[in-house]
Amino acid sequence: PVTRLEAYRLFYGLSRAALGSGERSGSVVVHTVGGKAMGFLRFYVETSRQPAPCDWSVQAAALQAMAPHLRLIAFAPTKYRVYADKVAPETQLPHIRWDFIDATARTIGVPALDLTPFLRARAAQLLPQGRFVYWRDDSHWNGDGMDAAGEAIAAELKR
Repeated sequence: PVTRLEAYRLFYGLSRAALGSGERSGSVVVHTVGGKAMGFLRFYVETSRQPAPCDWSVQAAALQAMAPHLRLIAFAPTKYRVYADKVAPETQLPHIRWDFIDATARTIGVPALDLTPFLRARAAQLLPQGRFVYWRDDSHWNGDGMDAAGEAIAAELKR
């Protein structure tokens, strides 16, 4: 599983150290998406709306160190970013985390892929069927989300 990958453990540990252990356990905001209630962790809503970058020098250095071993860096968007057009269509979200990943990847010479458009497209395709790419009560992809991300990553790696 992905949780056993060295890169996952590194970034999970760095994120937990930077954010503190309780940051993700905050309240949930519930919105209606496709006629069904969907929970969004407030921390991820705020993360998606963050207007300015913070100090990501530790993450940049880690990516630089891992660069010789990387074939691709994939950006995984929050559930709120994927469904924002359904929840707050008038809001334009900044995309600073992707901007950081993209710029860092260019600097270290590793391709990067933003999964946002792929997950949004699959979400729009599935919504009329009452299906989603994230669990409605969780911040993780379900099987449909994993399929969309996996297909995009596989196509990029083949390219």
